[in-house]
Amino acid sequence: MPVAFILLSAWLGAGVLFATVVAPAAFAVLPSRALAGALVGRVLPVIFVSGIVAAVAGLCSIAPARAVCRALGAVHWWRLPCAVPLRSSSSVR
Repeated sequence: MPVAFILLSAWLGAGVLFATVVAPAAFAVLPSRALAGALVGRVLPVIFVSGIVAAVAGLCSIAPARAVCRALGAVHWWRLPCAVPLRSSSSVR
């Protein structure tokens, strides 16, 4: 499950960085809007495809976690990564 969150965070971070830093800088620094638009047009598909790859990889990482949680008898598979550390720390006390 953490793999899915890491992939999603990386993809969203790349998109935010591009939208807030790279694209405005390209339009400010490059001599023509057409050239800046060409640069932005080349980078955006890479971000889109990386989002698709991150989504597929994230879904592939969640499926085994669901199977493990079902085998352990966990009712809510998305709570297992949070519940395991809490249970182990409470038994130490």
